[in-house]
Amino acid sequence: MMVSVRVFPALLAMLVAAGCGGDMPLRRAELAEISSLLPGSYSSAQATADQTGSNLQIVPVYVPFIGDRVFYVQEIDSNDPRRVLAQRLIALDAVEKVGVVQRNFLLSEPARWRGGVQSPELFTSLMVRDVASLPGCDLIWKKSGRQFIAESVPGRCGSTGGRRSADSISVVQLSSTEFAQGESSGSAQNAQLSRFFRH
Repeated sequence: MMVSVRVFPALLAMLVAAGCGGDMPLRRAELAEISSLLPGSYSSAQATADQTGSNLQIVPVYVPFIGDRVFYVQEIDSNDPRRVLAQRLIALDAVEKVGVVQRNFLLSEPARWRGGVQSPELFTSLMVRDVASLPGCDLIWKKSGRQFIAESVPGRCGSTGGRRSADSISVVQLSSTEFAQGESSGSAQNAQLSRFFRH
């Protein structure tokens, strides 16, 4: 499957509508800050003595055909590190008059990349056929106080079950101590988030 390296059309339309401004220095600064904050190991806030939690691991990887700022994201069972719960690649780009745009990719052979956290150089062998983009699932990152908040375009990205309301959005929050992700109907303030704390 061919990988799209283009920004989602809805985001491109927003860029055109915004006109030709000069905010790229700000966008690049935000991109650098997010790229610095994102990598690391995080523990699920739900992990207790009686309840299984999960750990989130994020590392920068070199995949130039996807982008200059690419990260491997892996979620594992906190009680059994061999049990991988989720894997994906994300790419970040600074887009004028829009913000920092995150594109998301699935791996066609997930088991092949499970060592990617310990050995990021594995991804130098990644080829176009090894990934599948998720059209419509782009997120736009914006700074809010001391944290960054990312939201998708409402209703564009299908859930695992294939059913989402027309105003449903994906939401991510990132700070120096926490990573949170989830979904909401219409507003990031109403999002039900799974929270992970940096080790």
